[in-house]
Amino acid sequence: MTRFLLAGTAIAVHLLLAQPALAQSSGFNIAGFGVEGNTLLTAAQIRATLAPYTGADRKMGDINKAADALRAAYRTAGYPIVQVFPPEQAVSSGQIVLKVIEGKVQSVKVAGNTAYDAGNIRASLPLLKQGASPNASRLEAAIALANENPAKQISVNFQSGVKPGEIDSRIDVTEDRIAKYFVTFDNSGSSSTGYNRLGVGYQNANLFNRDHILTLQYLTSPDHLNDVSSYSVGYRIPFYEHGMALDLLGAYSDTAVANTPTPAGPMNFTGQGSVYAARLNQTLPSIDDLRHKLVYGIDYKDFNNDCTLNSAPLSGCGSVTAQPASLAYLALVARPAFQASGGVTYVSNLPGGKHGAGTDYTAARNGARTTWSAWRLSGSVGVPLPKDWQAHVAVNAQITGDLLVPGEQFGAGGATSVRGYSERAASGDEGASGNFEIYTPELGKVLAFPDANLRGLFFYDVAKVSRNGTLRVTEKRANNLSSLGVGLRYGHKKDLNVKLDIGWVQESIATADAPPRPIRDRDDVRGHLSLSYVF
Repeated sequence: MTRFLLAGTAIAVHLLLAQPALAQSSGFNIAGFGVEGNTLLTAAQIRATLAPYTGADRKMGDINKAADALRAAYRTAGYPIVQVFPPEQAVSSGQIVLKVIEGKVQSVKVAGNTAYDAGNIRASLPLLKQGASPNASRLEAAIALANENPAKQISVNFQSGVKPGEIDSRIDVTEDRIAKYFVTFDNSGSSSTGYNRLGVGYQNANLFNRDHILTLQYLTSPDHLNDVSSYSVGYRIPFYEHGMALDLLGAYSDTAVANTPTPAGPMNFTGQGSVYAARLNQTLPSIDDLRHKLVYGIDYKDFNNDCTLNSAPLSGCGSVTAQPASLAYLALVARPAFQASGGVTYVSNLPGGKHGAGTDYTAARNGARTTWSAWRLSGSVGVPLPKDWQAHVAVNAQITGDLLVPGEQFGAGGATSVRGYSERAASGDEGASGNFEIYTPELGKVLAFPDANLRGLFFYDVAKVSRNGTLRVTEKRANNLSSLGVGLRYGHKKDLNVKLDIGWVQESIATADAPPRPIRDRDDVRGHLSLSYVF
């Protein structure tokens, strides 16, 4: 199992570093070190690194230890391709010279590319250029950023050149189709608008030969074409020179639901919403196996919801605008023994907008404020088990002290939350969910499915949501959801992906009506099917 974020980095270094040794002698004084050939470390860094090896009654081994320490300082700073050695010299003066040969790129070759030209590939890694000393941490971050493009994956290999300090580099490229059409299908809908959802889309991953990515999608209900329409567009602009990428997103939806039953009679609901968002992704220098980045965000969400009960306006359904600004830290660690990812996001609303006044928030939910804020957390761990079994755990949570409007609440239930329940069957200001999965060994070869990946899984899902503030008489402070189930994951090459999960409900939940109506009863069973095909 893999994730998105910061994957695919590969840097192999093959250098033979010759280190001439000094002959042993009796103890002597080292007053200081002189370093020749350094351009990458500051004088202060060098002094701090070598100071422990000065003083009286030193041996030749101390000089070699000083060289090792300086080499380690280069490595810590992100420059592993550096030679450090003491040249032949007299030690009587007390000043010891260490010679540094910094590895510099002599050539950059590109291999494996057909759809992308060599100029495009080189532009993805501006740090890798002739005459430069590559910083490994920054280069790994740059590779991770380039590999966020869905149509190409790159890795870098270094080998020693003809002369000492020369590095020959090669960028290896694995490509996919630049332009793609895709179809999606799932059953995440409702009884009022039809359970089925059908989507079509288009993506181009290299507009203007600058890796700009355009994604368009349309979603509807094949059973209720006039009631469900959703349009979305996404555009990504990478800024490789700065280690950043800008994501621009826009979506519009128009949904109509008629004759929804309530204890007081049928309620008619019409919803129309627009969402616009910008995300600036800043990759951070890698730390060993840690790949991480910051994401700065600003959203504009305007939902025009009009509710009537027997032709009369209904409170608690008012139109509302949210303008949350966010800062997220996302991280990934990938090792043979496990892969872990996680993130923490702080969200704070900026009052304003078409329906962003205090009266609009009060109409949408009594007690809600325009200056709300929340923390959102996520994490996952995947572990390979003996005999090709796999385990995966994912958690999500939201923490806030505010009363939130419905669109910002933590939702639980559905295909990506607690399976067996409908989408967002329960929601609250605060909440947490967990998914625990065990995957079977690969079954595609056993069943003679060519070019296919097939695994079964067993899962346990659990969630709790809670509401802040004063509750109505019929409202519950918290709702608990849990389910057990089985599923299948099928993939054919890179084109077809099918997910099927069947959840067995373990906790009943009901509406806040008087009397409450069951949303899901214990022992209810629901299947979740999703399919995507790319061509």
